Amino acid sequence: MILDYLYYKLHQATLKGSLKDVVTIAVASYIGCLAAANLLVLNAFLSKTINIPFLFSNKTLAGVFCLGLIVVTKIYYNETRIENVLKKHSNESKKQKIKGNIFVSLYVAVSFLLIFVVAFFKPGQLNN
Repeated sequence: MILDYLYYKLHQATLKGSLKDVVTIAVASYIGCLAAANLLVLNAFLSKTINIPFLFSNKTLAGVFCLGLIVVTKIYYNETRIENVLKKHSNESKKQKIKGNIFVSLYVAVSFLLIFVVAFFKPGQLNN
């Protein structure tokens, strides 16, 4: 599962940083915020193209939504599931690790760059 692999790679990266004491909370925060950013981009794009309501115009609602995704991620990845994910992916070869690092880096970069792409997207401009 891609989400498990993302969790594994972010877990490994967090262990190398300064948040290794709170790794489970940090990784749940990363995944929750990435999911919130992806849903924000999708909702913004759809609201600009097919005029559905933009759900994140209220900052408080957006913050609660992001916090809710973090909590759901923390609940989903309990200690047993974390152990299974770490055990499943711990025997990666060096080549697989490099590919995985590139995949996760690109995913995170694209997730946040799409926020700017959608922000400056003007419907109907591609039809000229």
